[in-house]
Amino acid sequence: MPAAWPPLGSLIEPFLDKPYGKDDCWKLVCDLLHAGGFLAVPDDPMQAIEAVSEIWFCDDPRDPLTLVQPWDWWLMPRTGRLVGHIGLVVDEVKFIHVRLKGGVCLEPMQRWRTRLIQLARLRCLA
Repeated sequence: MPAAWPPLGSLIEPFLDKPYGKDDCWKLVCDLLHAGGFLAVPDDPMQAIEAVSEIWFCDDPRDPLTLVQPWDWWLMPRTGRLVGHIGLVVDEVKFIHVRLKGGVCLEPMQRWRTRLIQLARLRCLA
C-alpha cells in the first residue's frame, strides 16, 4: 500500500471515457480503488464490504455532505431502499459513478443527496 493515497480527482480523467455499462457501477469503483493503490479490496462486492465501515445511514440526522471525504462509497438504491448502485466521493462536492444513460460521469453529490442511503469508508482511511 502506498504511504499516502493519491487524490481520487487525479485518477478519474481516463475513466470518464471508458465504456462502462449501466450495471457496471461496482466495476468502476473497483477499477478506481485498484488504480488508487487499494489492491487489498476484493473484486467481489460481498467480500469488499468487509473492508469498509459505515459512516452514515439514511436515518442518521447528521448531514452526510458534511461527513464525506474522498474515496468514500456513495450508496444508492436501484429500486426501493435496497442498495443497488455505488459511486466514489471525489471531493467535498462531487462523486463519480455510472449513470443508466450516459456512462461514467462526475456529478454534484447535492443533486443525488435525496437518493443517498449510506456512506461507507475504507477502514484503512478511517
